[in-house]
Amino acid sequence: MINNLSPVCLGEGVPQTAEYQPSLQKIHPIVILSASGEESEFTRKPSLDWLPNSIGEVELVACVGKIRGSTSQCHYTHGYTVSYYLEKVPISLHEAKTGKVVASDDELISGKVKGCPYVAYTNRIENKINWRTIEHYLCRYVTGEFTPQGICGIY
Repeated sequence: MINNLSPVCLGEGVPQTAEYQPSLQKIHPIVILSASGEESEFTRKPSLDWLPNSIGEVELVACVGKIRGSTSQCHYTHGYTVSYYLEKVPISLHEAKTGKVVASDDELISGKVKGCPYVAYTNRIENKINWRTIEHYLCRYVTGEFTPQGICGIY
């Protein structure tokens, strides 16, 4: 099924898939691929509720790019320095049937802090991209706006 969906990440639709109708209050089945349309480290992470049973059920395709990390230094009073590591990933969400982009973020970040925190209790801060980051971004598209906050494990 994954090979049949790879054109979606290039903006091409796959006619055998289901139509994405965001106004319907239901789960919109999704497949997660790499930006090149291949299986990614996140392909098998969604809960079974999110996954389609066949290509005919697929409504959405998320295309996740390469994770990029960078380290910077946060300087605090009294000469205290904290090493700050942040990962970013480009992601685009497409309608499977049309290839149309539903949402995209060139730099989806891990964690809630984009820079140096006001207070640090450690000498190293790591914000890594993981399934929770991707899930948080995709949740409202897959589950619909009607879903109460927290159902996707959003904290």
